[in-house]
Amino acid sequence: MEKKVCKQELAKWLARTGRAHHEAFTDALGYDPEWASWYADYLIEHAPWEELCLECPEPSHLSYLLTDAGRENYGLGAWEEAYASYLVNRLSPLDPLRFLR
Repeated sequence: MEKKVCKQELAKWLARTGRAHHEAFTDALGYDPEWASWYADYLIEHAPWEELCLECPEPSHLSYLLTDAGRENYGLGAWEEAYASYLVNRLSPLDPLRFLR
């Protein structure tokens, strides 16, 4: 999968994760100071990492990257696309030869 398609698919997963997070925190109007950890856990459990051609990161690493993406991309348009671009550029691509080793 080329990087552009990967970013688009990851952006869809981030949007889906955002909706799930908002539903989980409806009583708090979506507010969650630990949102990055929640997003990381959800993405690791549900996102199709192989289809995204990315190695599934450790929860703490993904949580850190999500927080950092927020700082770097705050207010720069569609958050899902900005975060997806940030993550794809920082996560390890899936090794296409992994099954041959």
